[in-house]
Amino acid sequence: MNKNAFYPELLDRLQDDYKFRYFYQCRERKVGVLPLMQKIKNNLLNLTNYGLSGESIRAFADTIRKKDIFLTRVALENNGLKDEDFASLLEGLGRLLDIKTLIYVKNEFLMKSV
Repeated sequence: MNKNAFYPELLDRLQDDYKFRYFYQCRERKVGVLPLMQKIKNNLLNLTNYGLSGESIRAFADTIRKKDIFLTRVALENNGLKDEDFASLLEGLGRLLDIKTLIYVKNEFLMKSV
């Protein structure tokens, strides 16, 4: 992140805030910020019937870091996701140490996701 664009001490403090990292990733990709982080309740991200773009899901996946503990379960159903979008998400979720459940229904699942 460009430390000249923000106050350096503020930017350093915000590096541990996953909501800020998601906002920053969306800004860098020039995609609208969806309220994905507000959909996390009790470590469950439930996006059933919630339309997602490939860029927004990749921004979310790039937000995830190894030490994060904000997410243990993900439910994705009927989101319009393509195979490459899910593959990107799996890469991000793979960095989580404590993922327990992943539900992926009515979205494309092909060789890139395997």
